[in-house]
Amino acid sequence: MFRKKSSQLIFIGICLVQMSFAQESLIQFTPDYVAQHVKTKNASAVLKEDKSLQIHMGKDNPLVILAADKGSWDLSNNTSVAFEVSNIGTEPTMVNCHIDGHLWSEDVLILNPGESGLLRVLLKGNMLDANHPLMLYYTGMNGLPGGYLKHWVPLKAKQVKKLELSLVNPKTGADITIKNVVKEGSLAAKTYEELVASASPFVDKYGQFIFKEWPGKIHSDKEFKKIAKKEKADLNAYPGPKDRNQYGGWTQGPQLEATGHFRVEKLQGKWWLVDPEGRLFWSHGITGVAKGAAITQVKGRKHYFAELPEANTNYYQFGQNKKGSIIKYNFTAANLYRKYGKNWEKESK
Repeated sequence: MFRKKSSQLIFIGICLVQMSFAQESLIQFTPDYVAQHVKTKNASAVLKEDKSLQIHMGKDNPLVILAADKGSWDLSNNTSVAFEVSNIGTEPTMVNCHIDGHLWSEDVLILNPGESGLLRVLLKGNMLDANHPLMLYYTGMNGLPGGYLKHWVPLKAKQVKKLELSLVNPKTGADITIKNVVKEGSLAAKTYEELVASASPFVDKYGQFIFKEWPGKIHSDKEFKKIAKKEKADLNAYPGPKDRNQYGGWTQGPQLEATGHFRVEKLQGKWWLVDPEGRLFWSHGITGVAKGAAITQVKGRKHYFAELPEANTNYYQFGQNKKGSIIKYNFTAANLYRKYGKNWEKESK
């Protein structure tokens, strides 16, 4: 594996860390509901005494549709849909759920035989009204406290007609049960006036959400130094393969033309990723990590932030300034400076 330094970046994780999972029943499995609103293709569904739905899926493109009993559900003020799944079969399975066929509002759950779990599907692309309290208070954000997730593909959340269940790359069929189908979250929990009075500041000096704790959250500058020390020990203990170049390319493999750019090329009948030096490489992992990954707008939103650096301090250099005021701030670079010191650009590569 090609190893690089872990940048240990701190982002403004607004959209997921404060998801309030207030729950309300979405589907009640009754004989009438199953008879009228459950549709199957290469699958079957049977109501059990405990009000769960037992489903058998074949291996060839099975599909189970759970339709809205009144034509549609209004999920415009919700953040997700969830339900319990149990694998009662003899083979591992990967269950997929789409909301109304929306490409991005889907998720999967992998279960071994005998295992149970919660399949939660986040609502993405819900187009909130411009006068919604969240839209009035929070500006320029793709994710909002409470679990709202903006997306370029809109979802008609006011008129969701169905949930679609299927299997991912099945080699065999599957036998599962599902129960307790609920809608979650409440985007209308607070009025605009309540948000003004209580919501800010909600971003700390490291670019983190204030009102939530999670493993790895930073609370002091000293913690960055501890992380850097631990990272160095890990890199020394596990340096990665020696036959890799700066891009992760395989130096002992075929040498193709060094174009100075990443590209794809067909070699011996197979397509490969090729690095700028003409070496084959395998890309697997996080993409888009950069020192400017968490630049955020300050202008017009200064009240969001608990602490911004004063002029003539080391961290003021990471702000984009206009007439002496910070209009944008680069939390990524500032945190890398805290971690590595003055040579942060070199040390963080």
